[in-house]
Amino acid sequence: MTTDVPDDFPIDDQELLRRARGTGPRRLFGHDRQEVARLAAWAGAQPAPDLRDAEAFLLFVGYPRSGHSLVGALLDAHPEIAIAHELDVLQLWSFGLDRRRILTLTLENARRLGRIGRNWGAYDYRVAGGAQGRWTRLRFVGDKRGGETSRRLSEDPLALDRFGEFLGLPLRFVHVVRHPADNVATMVRHARRRRDVGDDAMLLRKALSHYAALALANDAFLARTDPAQALTLWHEDLVADPRRELVRLADFLGIAAGDDYLDACAAIVQPTPNRSRDEVEWAPEHRLVLRRIIARTPFLQRYAGEGGP
Repeated sequence: MTTDVPDDFPIDDQELLRRARGTGPRRLFGHDRQEVARLAAWAGAQPAPDLRDAEAFLLFVGYPRSGHSLVGALLDAHPEIAIAHELDVLQLWSFGLDRRRILTLTLENARRLGRIGRNWGAYDYRVAGGAQGRWTRLRFVGDKRGGETSRRLSEDPLALDRFGEFLGLPLRFVHVVRHPADNVATMVRHARRRRDVGDDAMLLRKALSHYAALALANDAFLARTDPAQALTLWHEDLVADPRRELVRLADFLGIAAGDDYLDACAAIVQPTPNRSRDEVEWAPEHRLVLRRIIARTPFLQRYAGEGGP
């Protein structure tokens, strides 16, 4: 739902809604340098955000099309958590925005998306009765930008260490995993929509290569990260038993998850995962590459016996 209340924010609700529905730029805030400059100027004129109770900044790591948006929306429905959607705080940092502006935009992203309805493309992530865009006691702030965060990790393994020092808050990480064949196939489908150059076989090779780089970067990152700072969540488990997996998330963060919250969140989780892998024609060499990725990656071992796509 949009609002008619005027304000001086650089992006109006109608434009945000257009972007969220996939009919405009896919970055909600800051789709080009000029817009980032306008957002930075706006954020600099706002009062400093009240983060007196903030315990950590939450980042997602993983892969495009893994279910990060769903997990981010479920966390954002908790009254002690604010999760921005597709903000890309690491990019804002690389553009030179200071801590105050980045945190201000993080909260504003969560607030505005909660106000217009937490949609993304064809998916509706609104939690009935949830605190999306609102909070009572703000203990965790975060940004849902999993695939892009991991891409930066693959290019600069120490980027998140430096970002944590800059932010002055402890970092926590949610690593969302699903069957890699579904990730890769969905990458191919979106490449088709963008009309990327190449036939399906070439697009599939590129997607496999991209996925392999992300998996390697995340494996290395998790190996050197304190287990108390990072939680791996498998999409198939969330779909099979959303209440159980939400309790795991809540325990990881040390927050309470009451029955009303769990029931409302579970109600928006689809009962079965989409098998995007069935939409792509897998040649034997593609299947072999996928099996090799699974075999060498610890958090993918559970998929080794499924026979692939």
